[in-house]
Amino acid sequence: MAGPNGNDVFWQDRAARDNSDYNGSGIGGSFYDESAERRQRFSSIKAYIIFIAICLFLIFITSYVLAGDIRLKSGNSVEVPYDRANSVAYVYDSNNKSYAVQIDALAQLNGDTVVLYYTGDNIASARPVTVVWFYVVMYMAWIAILAFLVFAAWKKFHGSHHAVEHTGKSRFDD
Repeated sequence: MAGPNGNDVFWQDRAARDNSDYNGSGIGGSFYDESAERRQRFSSIKAYIIFIAICLFLIFITSYVLAGDIRLKSGNSVEVPYDRANSVAYVYDSNNKSYAVQIDALAQLNGDTVVLYYTGDNIASARPVTVVWFYVVMYMAWIAILAFLVFAAWKKFHGSHHAVEHTGKSRFDD
C-alpha cells in the first residue's frame, strides 16, 4: 500500500484516527487535536530546552572571558619572575611600588616567568592571560554537549506518534 510519495504511514495513521473518531471509540467522542499534541510534544522536551539554555549561557560566559583576554593582550605587557611556591608574581610600577598578582593553574607561563597584561597605565590591574588550550577544550565540550542535547530533543519531539505501528505482521506494513 505504498503511495507514490511514500506517505502510506500517514494515510494508515489518518484512517485509524478517523475510525476511532467516527465510531465513537475516541475519548469523549472528540476529534484529534493537533495543537494539543504539539503542546504535549513541547512539554516532553522542557528539560532539554532548559539544559540547552544553560549550555548556551556557558558558551556565552566562555566567549566573554576569551574576549576579555583578547582585549587585555592588545594592551601593555610586562614579564616578571614567578614564585611557584606561593603561586604569586610581583610587579613594580614606576614609583617602585610592588603589587602581588595571584597566578592560577591556567595562566600562560614561560618557565620561571609570566607575562602580565594591563590596559592603559594602570600596572596595578596587571594579570596573566589564560592558556589557549583551555578555550579549545571548553568550546569542544560545550559544542559536543549542545549537539547531543539538540539531537536528543529533536528525536524526542519528532518521535513516532502514529496510531498505526509497523509490526511487520500485517500485509500493509512495508
